[in-house]
Amino acid sequence: MAEAKAIPLYEIELKSNELLTDSTKLIRLSENETANVSCSIYDSGFNSSSLILLKNGEAVKNAKQANSITYQIKNYSNYEINFECSATRLNGKYQTRKMKVAPRLVREILDNEKPCEENICLNNGLCIKSAEHIDVCICPPTFTGKVCQYSYHKNDAAANPNYLYASLLILFIVAFIFALLYGREKVKRKKTKKTLMMERKSMRRNNDNNSLQHYEVCDGREDVIYEEQKIEQTIDIVNEYDNVPSTNAFQSRPLIKNQKRQNLIGITEEVAQGQIRETYANISKPVKPPLAVDL
Repeated sequence: MAEAKAIPLYEIELKSNELLTDSTKLIRLSENETANVSCSIYDSGFNSSSLILLKNGEAVKNAKQANSITYQIKNYSNYEINFECSATRLNGKYQTRKMKVAPRLVREILDNEKPCEENICLNNGLCIKSAEHIDVCICPPTFTGKVCQYSYHKNDAAANPNYLYASLLILFIVAFIFALLYGREKVKRKKTKKTLMMERKSMRRNNDNNSLQHYEVCDGREDVIYEEQKIEQTIDIVNEYDNVPSTNAFQSRPLIKNQKRQNLIGITEEVAQGQIRETYANISKPVKPPLAVDL
């Protein structure tokens, strides 16, 4: 029977005789490794009820023991985790300690290698001073480069199909909203165009009615005034040329008998004899006094 492997424990201790803040402690884990991180009060100089452990800014909700809180990291996956352990002292001051979990380096530090005075490496890499006194970065397994600036991992958005589905859904929603707005705008423009056409027709109709107001409407019957002005042996001839001014030459010129031709204003003998009667029942009322032709 295989013996169970012990789970490593990394402690963050709060001591009332130390500074309120201190530098961040760094631990490194291998991929798929499991470890426990504990936040505890070392002495009685703290209010135990104020003890809290934060993981990436969120409070750990594990069962709290007397003076400690423990969080278990299961199957670590080469990403950065930041822990913050804090509590209030009896004097009311607030003490905090921090721990960072980072991927294990691709190799261990040799005995003749020492850490650099300033860590210039990115992505949790470690700067060491080699035997040749040259600064070298030892990178985590997922990063490479002179200062660990390049990642081995592919873009998660491209590798994970869930991101693809989410992107397609967002594009569909945007396209639907655009189509809806376009349809509403098209209907609105169509209604506006129809309204403008109706207004133009109405204005045109009103203009036509206004232009006809200057004309006098007649129902075909002569007024009494024209009956009284009737003179014997005189026929008043009226047609569409009512407004043609009369001339002396025309007033003294009789219609030529048996000739189907027009006189100076377009009146033929046929029209004068066949359609015009002395009762003037079918003669429209002229705007100006009618022209007279002596027989």
